[in-house]
Amino acid sequence: PKVLDKTLGRLHSINTMIDKSRATVDIFNNLNAGFFVSDYFFQVENDAIVTVTLINLSEKSLPCLPNIETGCQIFLSYHWKSNTDDSCSMWDGVRTELPCDIKAHSASVIDMKITSPKKSGSYTLQFDMVLEGSIWYSHVNGLLATKLVNL
Repeated sequence: PKVLDKTLGRLHSINTMIDKSRATVDIFNNLNAGFFVSDYFFQVENDAIVTVTLINLSEKSLPCLPNIETGCQIFLSYHWKSNTDDSCSMWDGVRTELPCDIKAHSASVIDMKITSPKKSGSYTLQFDMVLEGSIWYSHVNGLLATKLVNL
């Protein structure tokens, strides 16, 4: 009976993890977002603050606090892709917290932290959101925006 109880306990915890995983993906399902980026001149290996506007075009709010069920939190982030060899120069960009809940059909202006690559060259800066510890928005709905950058 003790072995069976432990096995059932493990099965329960695995099912709980699967349910939480489904709940996290549901946050990005049917989320339609728009994204505008202010002009900014990037320099090699530089930390920058870029003003962006995140527009929630969906029917549900985009929460700024961690999800109560999963503990996962939504952040703005980015990826740097090299245009010369099509490699990803930086996948996990710096995270920027949402300053507040972004209600359905509303927008928020956000100062986003961005660190540029260490080498000069031609890059595509790919803007994205991430549900930390779970999934990237681009894996469900595509990238928010891209910007060609020469460093």
